[in-house]
Amino acid sequence: MGSDTAVLHLLDQLDCPTEDRLHTVSQSEQVHLGPRRELWRREIQQLVRAHRGNVDRYVSIYQGDPGCDVTRVRVDPLDNCRVGRVRSDRAASLLAVELVFDRPLVLGETQPFRYRITDGTGGECTEYTRGFRYPVGHYLLQVYFTPPTLPVRCYRFTRRSAHAPRHRVAQVPLNGYHSAHLTEQDAGPGIVGLAWEWD
Repeated sequence: MGSDTAVLHLLDQLDCPTEDRLHTVSQSEQVHLGPRRELWRREIQQLVRAHRGNVDRYVSIYQGDPGCDVTRVRVDPLDNCRVGRVRSDRAASLLAVELVFDRPLVLGETQPFRYRITDGTGGECTEYTRGFRYPVGHYLLQVYFTPPTLPVRCYRFTRRSAHAPRHRVAQVPLNGYHSAHLTEQDAGPGIVGLAWEWD
């Protein structure tokens, strides 16, 4: 993820408090890489729970790969949300987007929603990570590769923070559908991810 300062600046522009008012109960992501080995598209399905009352939006942060033009990144709401305000930092390849619910949630209420981010402007992608500030009940990440551009090796890892060394590194097989996945029960706080090596 981009520098903490850049992320905080974007959150400040959206008047978003730094403490989480929503915690993720479960999250599933499908990441698609294009024929140039670029991160082309990701689709996210989340279930969140309100830890404060009167919460009506979730802020998603997108970190593009080197060379990404965040002004060309598209965010599409797919289910139970709409796009609100969007802020970007071109130098840091960061995008912050509000996903607005149909009404404010009350304390303890849950909200499922789904959205898609389409990019394709960045350079070669070699990993995908997801950071969690609070424990998440279940997380699933699936990465799909576009033939004939397939990696020679995939592996999963965890990190305590963005700059910490990788832990729990284990190889992950690429299946017959040209995808690799990881699943974590009670993930976080910290970072989980998949990385791959090209020939």
